[in-house]
Amino acid sequence: RSWGDFFIDQALCGGAAYLSRYMVIPACPGSSLYAWISHSVWFFNRKKGLDRSELGRYLAQQWELRPGKGLIVYPEGTRNQKKEPLKLKTGVLQMAYD
Repeated sequence: RSWGDFFIDQALCGGAAYLSRYMVIPACPGSSLYAWISHSVWFFNRKKGLDRSELGRYLAQQWELRPGKGLIVYPEGTRNQKKEPLKLKTGVLQMAYD
């Protein structure tokens, strides 16, 4: 998989947006600029001690820009080159149910 898959997955999922860390931007600047302009990728900073209410407000703001399109989240939180899956990150999943 590559960061370029954003466009393919969005087409397959009816235009849903992605939640992605800002670190994607330097690795893929052209498509990141397009994604930012079209609001098809919602960039955020992942850090220890992140205030979930702040992230929740950010997600709500982004949702207002693309209502009803959906959001794609990879809950493992990072790419993995190993054969076994990584531990799931549950923060966004908890927010979805709250």
